[in-house]
Amino acid sequence: MYRGMGQVIQRGESPLVTGTPAQTARLRPLRNPLYDTAKMVAAAPYTFIEFYTNRRAFADGTAKTEADTNMTADGQLGSPLEFDMLGLTGKLLNGTSLVNIDAFYNAGVVKWFFHQNVPWLTLKVTEFPSGIAPVGFTTEATSTIYAQGVQTLNNFWNMTDHLRQARHILPQESFKGRVEFPVAYTPAADDVYYVMVMLGLLYAAL
Repeated sequence: MYRGMGQVIQRGESPLVTGTPAQTARLRPLRNPLYDTAKMVAAAPYTFIEFYTNRRAFADGTAKTEADTNMTADGQLGSPLEFDMLGLTGKLLNGTSLVNIDAFYNAGVVKWFFHQNVPWLTLKVTEFPSGIAPVGFTTEATSTIYAQGVQTLNNFWNMTDHLRQARHILPQESFKGRVEFPVAYTPAADDVYYVMVMLGLLYAAL
């Protein structure tokens, strides 16, 4: 009797040809959030802006840098990367004028999608945490710092399920974020930048 690869071959029988299973990639968990930035040009009307769908350039064609995004693929994770998504947050970049802050936050609706047309999340921007930003106003008239929530990394929109499990994103699984404006938003005077951050664990190949 021959034993090998978990199979038993009786004497007199031809040995079975058994293939060796392909090895799966060994992944290292990293505390590495994924972020992406959208740019809105002054005096141009916007009905929506999107995140994570173009790592190379903003909608107006301006090139992005690592200060704008750390994505390595458009609309998905590059293989063999995987991601455990715990939460989502976003904010206008520091230096945004108060008139643009008020107009953007009051007009916008945040939506999040996983490979489908039905949004996973729909939420007014005024209710969407941005507490990882600096907090406080200097004066109401001159403030260029704005945050929703306390300045803490624990202040984010929780994306875990009812069992408190992270939403696991597989390689090449499509996803994207959007801020939609039911009434078109037009930045006044200056270009406006909004960054969206996916909080969680990135798994990278060893």
